[in-house]
Amino acid sequence: MPLRSFIDLFRTYDCGAWCALIIGIESETDHLPVGEVRKLWASSALKEKDVEIARAEELYRADFLETCRRIVQPHCPVDE
Repeated sequence: MPLRSFIDLFRTYDCGAWCALIIGIESETDHLPVGEVRKLWASSALKEKDVEIARAEELYRADFLETCRRIVQPHCPVDE
């Protein structure tokens, strides 16, 4: 099966609360500089934002990874 865009996954699978979690994380972190945009930021500002990024990663990592696993393998039991 070819890879689909994330939006296509929303349409293909009834992932309800799982998709809502990912959208929520994106909404809470969309102000944080990641990727190419970091080149445009001052190093002092990046140091502050890197602390925020680390906190967000720690806060959301487990739920995000579990959500991704459930989207990819919807019939996989939680305790596997």
